[in-house]
Amino acid sequence: IHVGETFHKSILIKDSAGTAIDITGWTPKMEIRAYPDADILVQSVACSIPTGTDGQIDLLISAANTAALEPGTYTYDLFTKDAGGISTCWIGGVFTIFPSVTEQIA
Repeated sequence: IHVGETFHKSILIKDSAGTAIDITGWTPKMEIRAYPDADILVQSVACSIPTGTDGQIDLLISAANTAALEPGTYTYDLFTKDAGGISTCWIGGVFTIFPSVTEQIA
């Protein structure tokens, strides 16, 4: 993403057959850190589950929040905890924040 950009993505949680999993009652959590096990949190990502039955998790970082981030390469992961307390990591990897070239739109 770019500094000052709204980050908004949706992911679908599916089983091995490609069928959406009902995630009603689950709790998602996504964090961005400088490196795995880093004590300092770079950015927490707002996670929401619109309906649950379709397996969709919406991820959001506001433009105001990304404007405050330093360009660089970070790490992230997205975990969920289901109603039974089982925690699962669904995605993770490198999260790159690029500097902006264009001035912000007023």
